[in-house]
Amino acid sequence: DNYSSSQSAVIQYTVNVSHAIGLVDDFGDEPATAAPVSINSFSAGSIEFVSDEDYFEVTVDAPIILTAETQSSSDSIIRLSDALGSQVAGSERIPNTNNWKVSAYLEPGSYYLAISKSLVETGAYSLQVNSISAVDDYGNDSSSAGDIAVGGSTTGILIGDDIDYFQVDVTQAGALIISTQPEGDWLRSYLYDSAGNLLDQVNYVFAGRTGYLSEDVVPGTYFIKLDNYSSSQSAVIQYTVNVS
Repeated sequence: DNYSSSQSAVIQYTVNVSHAIGLVDDFGDEPATAAPVSINSFSAGSIEFVSDEDYFEVTVDAPIILTAETQSSSDSIIRLSDALGSQVAGSERIPNTNNWKVSAYLEPGSYYLAISKSLVETGAYSLQVNSISAVDDYGNDSSSAGDIAVGGSTTGILIGDDIDYFQVDVTQAGALIISTQPEGDWLRSYLYDSAGNLLDQVNYVFAGRTGYLSEDVVPGTYFIKLDNYSSSQSAVIQYTVNVS
């Protein structure tokens, strides 16, 4: 029928009916029938029909950062959920590809990766599951900041409400420019002088985008603070910082 209440509205439509015969679903479509997959492993599968989902179970024995990535000629989207069915972390498309990735900090337990296609697509995909050490890589205040030289760069990881600080020593007056590129979640960044005065900030940068801090400075010591815009304790941001 017609959603509109207008008596003069006209809809011309086409209906197509198909029946999938002889298709064999390679993996279960719910947590109860999920295929076990180990960390640091590779799996191959296929979405055989439009409503198909493939579920994989990952068992975590110790706190880790889990990363899962699909590769396919068409979008193969990942959802990561816990044993209760609650989403743990959202996935993101890897720029300029049809591949998707999800990263999350996980405590011991059982978790599920669900693979599906977008819209009316079907087809093959591969799934790579890896882990990263969940160790705090940089200090969370100016007294324990990591060092970045002007003209240098570094990479790091934020987990949940973690904070990373970096110290930059400037020897010449001019524009100090810091760029950040996050993956996994939204990144916030701040620039302070040695007295703790806020000089510039970026409230959030989307994954796959670049954020810029900029300030005309005199010789001295400056600090960069990075944290996670999300309040999720399982959120993981992998980032790159460049200083010029």
